[in-house]
Amino acid sequence: MSAFEAMGESFEPSGFDRIEPKNVSICVMNQKSAILSVVADYVRSDGSTLIEDWAGSYLFAKFSENWRIVTFMGHQPKNFFQCEE
Repeated sequence: MSAFEAMGESFEPSGFDRIEPKNVSICVMNQKSAILSVVADYVRSDGSTLIEDWAGSYLFAKFSENWRIVTFMGHQPKNFFQCEE
């Protein structure tokens, strides 16, 4: 079971159904690292909001040919990480 699946299962007693992303940013830092930042709502099966504006960022690293999450940071939505073009 992935960490995402486990997190979703922990909300099932509250009627959790899905995550609806509001903002997503993927910043490739170099050939072996990337940052994904997201702001999302956790939604119940009846359509009501369980958690509004959940925010977090993930640091990914490439090991051999596989990308893996090496760290997660929960934060305020205002700290959403956006790459500059």
